[in-house]
Amino acid sequence: MRPSNRRKRLPADGQSMRNFNFHVDSGALSVTAQAVARYFGGSRYRMDPESCRRITAGIDQALELSAPTAVFGLHTVDKVTAPGQICLENGVTLDIPHCATDIHSGAMVLAAVVATLGIELEKTCRVLGSRGNIYRATLLDAAGTCMLESLDAVCRRRLQVEARRMGLHAGPRFAPGLNDCDLTRQATLFRLVDTDRIGVSLNASCIMEPVKSISMFTLLTPEASAGDTFNKCT
Repeated sequence: MRPSNRRKRLPADGQSMRNFNFHVDSGALSVTAQAVARYFGGSRYRMDPESCRRITAGIDQALELSAPTAVFGLHTVDKVTAPGQICLENGVTLDIPHCATDIHSGAMVLAAVVATLGIELEKTCRVLGSRGNIYRATLLDAAGTCMLESLDAVCRRRLQVEARRMGLHAGPRFAPGLNDCDLTRQATLFRLVDTDRIGVSLNASCIMEPVKSISMFTLLTPEASAGDTFNKCT
């Protein structure tokens, strides 16, 4: 008899099939003037005291305009259907990129996450640009990009907490549109999270709206992966 490739069931209290919101205090987002300056002026940009003051003020304004929040969808992995492919209990099949194929065969849960800074920062940048204040619009946009990176890290730390609650480990994240994870997988990701909870939608080109939003998948496994779970696919 061929061995089954179905996953063992998680206990009912593992709460492995659920959606939940995660509201983030904008003050918890770590954003430095140096990081914003790199996006704002390029890698060779050097701040003087006045530009540092302006960038710091821009960060403060961007934080005030943001409303960071996320929604998580945790789904039980039913079986491995092919090399580099898993099937969830709800019937959704997903191809796994190379950065996670070394752990996918033992995956118990697939986590899908969408997070956003909200629409107000984006609207403010648009208004400033339409009024010709390109400097201020670009500065706020750069601050928002750094805030998204910090929000990404906050969400991954929350995934680690959720994994530990189930006696599992969070593997590397992989996100639609990055490296070998095709952008079209965004449509699958949006089937696995209730993004209406946080006001994020997907357009016909698989681009999220508001634009200052992020998404990711992560596999939860019984064994810790060899790589750093904070790394992106490479």
